[in-house]
Amino acid sequence: MTDRIAVIGAGAWGTTIARMLAGRGRPVTLWAHRPEAAAEMARDGQNRRYLPDHPFPDGLAVTGEAGDLGGTHELYVLAVPSAHVRTTLQRIGESLAPGVPFLSVVKGIEAGTHARMSEVLRAEAPGRQVAVLSGPNLAAEVAAGRPAGSVVAAPEIGLAEEMADLLGSDQFRVYTNPDLVGVELAGR
Repeated sequence: MTDRIAVIGAGAWGTTIARMLAGRGRPVTLWAHRPEAAAEMARDGQNRRYLPDHPFPDGLAVTGEAGDLGGTHELYVLAVPSAHVRTTLQRIGESLAPGVPFLSVVKGIEAGTHARMSEVLRAEAPGRQVAVLSGPNLAAEVAAGRPAGSVVAAPEIGLAEEMADLLGSDQFRVYTNPDLVGVELAGR
């Protein structure tokens, strides 16, 4: 389905997802909101702050520049804290390639508006397919290869199936569901 994937957010979960995808041979760009943090991760070959002792596989590039998120990416994975989703999308939105789908791995509801993350995504990055991933997952456990399960939902079930194929493995089972709202709300 995809070639280059951008993971927006280099916390524990974003880093775990980026490592999973790159470990499966996908070229991945991991974007950190602070360029100094990106430079440190690129130098160290791991995210010492959020996911120490889990080295980056080949094919994982780290950046702090929004301009590196454009053109060649065929999927965006949104992995920033819910309190920062809107401002992050406003900050990097002009750099994103148009029409590229999003997979949100963010749990929570936006304070003040009570909007789900998919609603914030559609408002700030319109004209894109959106899928969401949710489950009782801890980044350190998934990164360590412990068995885990999750659900990916999208109104377009084909998109959910593509995301499940992209992320799923023997250790990380990903099920599909067309109920995006239910998965977002139940995953809080």
